[in-house]
Amino acid sequence: MDPLPQTGPRFVGWLTVAACVGLLLPASNAATGAGPLFEDTVAPILKGHCADCHNSKARKGELDLSSVAGILLGGEKGSIFQAGDVEHSHLLELIEKGEMPKKGDPLSASQIETIREWIAAGAHFANPPAPIEEAVHQHDVLPIVLLRCTACHGPRKREGGLDLRTPLAMRKGGKNGPALIPGDPDASPMIQRIESQACPPQELMLKYFVKRPSKAEVETLRDWIAAGAVEADIGPDVATNEPDPLVSDEDRQHWAFQPPKVEPGAKSIDDFVFAKLQENGLTFSPEADRDALIRRAYLDLVGMPPSVEEWQKWRSSEDS
Repeated sequence: MDPLPQTGPRFVGWLTVAACVGLLLPASNAATGAGPLFEDTVAPILKGHCADCHNSKARKGELDLSSVAGILLGGEKGSIFQAGDVEHSHLLELIEKGEMPKKGDPLSASQIETIREWIAAGAHFANPPAPIEEAVHQHDVLPIVLLRCTACHGPRKREGGLDLRTPLAMRKGGKNGPALIPGDPDASPMIQRIESQACPPQELMLKYFVKRPSKAEVETLRDWIAAGAVEADIGPDVATNEPDPLVSDEDRQHWAFQPPKVEPGAKSIDDFVFAKLQENGLTFSPEADRDALIRRAYLDLVGMPPSVEEWQKWRSSEDS
């Protein structure tokens, strides 16, 4: 029989060091009981069944399920899951009702259970990205100011010579100087007067049917000023050739998105007019030149001829 291993002071010392090193090493996900990881369990399911409609380009419902960042960001209805709360996770609700995926086969019972277990265990990611916080800008602030402040500082009435309808007007201020000091909410007069309840004045609240800004609204104002009263440049919402997350490929099959087709043998009003002209030895007028078309378009649409700048813009445009 082999002798028992030594248990002297040196051996015990090595055991102690080994134990300490073991505590310092990162434990595996299974060992810590953190639950299944998104990348190992849920990501393959979403990639195989949902990525056609919810990717970085299509983003139906403003939702991208092709990346961890997109999943954490959510869609047009907000967050799609609540970690640890399967009853209030919108993604799971849509899947269980059969509303997702729209295309292809529905998820199997085992796949749904995998997603359910992941959410119930805390919705863990191997490498979750840092949350992206968008800076507060004027479009977050103006609705608050227009609702709470412009009865006294707006188009009809400007107490103290102050107009609060635009960031520029806030910086310009009134008789007592600027309404805000970018970067310093505590020193900004508009914050001081709101927090001291001097504005809106108590005696005028019922008259103008306004309420005091809520704590959340005041916090938004403070955050905006603290960030430097940021003004974000939001481009116009116009039609482009880029994919539209609100219009799916299925939607584009609707007749309204299809170019008109002339059926063989069909007669339009132009055909009847042309036939009558031919009977009288006449034909259509020559096609109008670009200048005439620009003038007609402005007269039809706005009732006024184009300005020189507008005419030059469309005269040099490559649009047909």
